Amino acid sequence: MLLFRLIGDQLGPLGWSLYHFLWQGMLVASLYSIARLICGRDMRRRYVLACLFLGVALLLPAWQVWMILNHHHGVSLGIGPPESLLPWMTWMALFLLCIAGTVSVRTLLAADELRRVWLDAATEDVQLDLVAHEVAKQLELKQTPCIVRSTAADVMAVIGAAHPIIVVPAKMPVCLTEAQFRALLAHEIAHVSRRDPLVNFGLSILESLVFFHPAAAWLAGEVRITREYCCDDVAVQSYGDALAYARGLTTLAKMPGLKTRAALSANGGDLKERVVRLLSKESLNKEAFSNGKRFIFWLAAAAILVGASKLLCRLM
Repeated sequence: MLLFRLIGDQLGPLGWSLYHFLWQGMLVASLYSIARLICGRDMRRRYVLACLFLGVALLLPAWQVWMILNHHHGVSLGIGPPESLLPWMTWMALFLLCIAGTVSVRTLLAADELRRVWLDAATEDVQLDLVAHEVAKQLELKQTPCIVRSTAADVMAVIGAAHPIIVVPAKMPVCLTEAQFRALLAHEIAHVSRRDPLVNFGLSILESLVFFHPAAAWLAGEVRITREYCCDDVAVQSYGDALAYARGLTTLAKMPGLKTRAALSANGGDLKERVVRLLSKESLNKEAFSNGKRFIFWLAAAAILVGASKLLCRLM
């Protein structure tokens, strides 16, 4: 308690904001579920919406800390926590920040180590450069991204944030056709052209801050999934054969190093879901029903937490 008295003025608002972030994050997720309806099958709009709502969810705690420090205690802050629980919430917030910092550092070190190992075993390939130039031209890009072939790489991926490099395994599956390979390469080039590696660098850090919150983690997952969908659409639109591209993804999923994608800068999403989406066109009515269920779920979860907070304040 002596330590809390020394640092409570600085960390108390953090505990308060964490307390309310639990239900506010779920409210933001419920609103995003409804907002998805205006996007239809346009994944670019859905990606922008997911980024927007995730940003709002992450800014809420910071906004509340500012409100408390400036003595703006309004209705927007909600009810609670009880004074007796505030020290516990403060220590919990500090504990979560320590975990988030540890996870962030570990993720960055793992990505840097993977990048170093892959690039140390990488060489330039004139034929590969020519293919990449043709694919970039097909995508109407003015500049061809840097691409190398690596004996240490076990998946095709983009590594690096500030200066992204496309790495192609030295031993690609022999069953891939030329068209499938070009479509998969178009997917990775699309990541570079969209600045996804840099965005994903920030997303990886932010995800470590909200790992404990199911709604915020779901929103972060939506950003990753819709990003992959956008690049899949670019690949299919460029080469016009969704079935062949889906088969290429299936072949890619069988490569032994798929788990290393967790440490890469521009890869994510469930390959099975991506293949199913490419091959099956879900009706808008069914998609609206799914979004409606998500809206009800997150809204009910937020309401339950607010109700529990009010009850707890009365009891304590």
